[in-house]
Amino acid sequence: GETIRKGHRFSWWGTSIATAKHAATIGVVQANRWKSVVAPFREGDHVGLRLISGWTGEKVALKAGEELTSAQWFIGFDDLEAWPKAMAARHKIGALPPAEAGWNSWYELWDGVDAKAVLENAAIAKEMLAKPLVEARKISVNAAEKLRIVVDDGWQKAWGDWQPNSKFPQGLDGLAKQLHADGFEVGVWLAPLIASKNSDVYKAHPDWFVKGPTFPHTKIGNMHVLDVTHPDAATHLK
Repeated sequence: GETIRKGHRFSWWGTSIATAKHAATIGVVQANRWKSVVAPFREGDHVGLRLISGWTGEKVALKAGEELTSAQWFIGFDDLEAWPKAMAARHKIGALPPAEAGWNSWYELWDGVDAKAVLENAAIAKEMLAKPLVEARKISVNAAEKLRIVVDDGWQKAWGDWQPNSKFPQGLDGLAKQLHADGFEVGVWLAPLIASKNSDVYKAHPDWFVKGPTFPHTKIGNMHVLDVTHPDAATHLK
């Protein structure tokens, strides 16, 4: 959907592209060396794919005569189980616990999430998922309603300033209390080790951050990295 709307999008490790009738699943079957990316893009009336082994700027030194093999990719159609079945690592796990289910704000709203959208989508998730979970797990409706709702990027004042912004007037405490009352479990995404240059924490304490290296963000730009060997920075993180 994002590829059709925006013209391009990328996904770490793997993705699925679906129409009303068919679905293509693309992903790596091992992650020994590369941080691999699937990058769908729109080209006229068609969707193309770039499969990338190694992210932008990743360099590998090779000696004369040495060879380097890219990640091994799986491409399949109309069988979502075929990709994990192709991963040798999954064959060593044994019996897996029942999969968790719920809704994560990122995969629809990106950083445009707000409290109203979280509550509305939680209600939709319960309507869509509770009954199938009862049938799949042979458990009670009450147990099935323990769906996970995750508030992802977009709730904070800034990267580095991990307090709720104005889109969450009751704060995360108030939102979590309401979701718990409705039977959900609640999760919150954050990235505590990096901060934008415009964050209050970086402006007030630039000495808390690593000198030199930064973390490149595709939308916000270079982020500063918290130096947890600095005692005050470690206290702040805790």
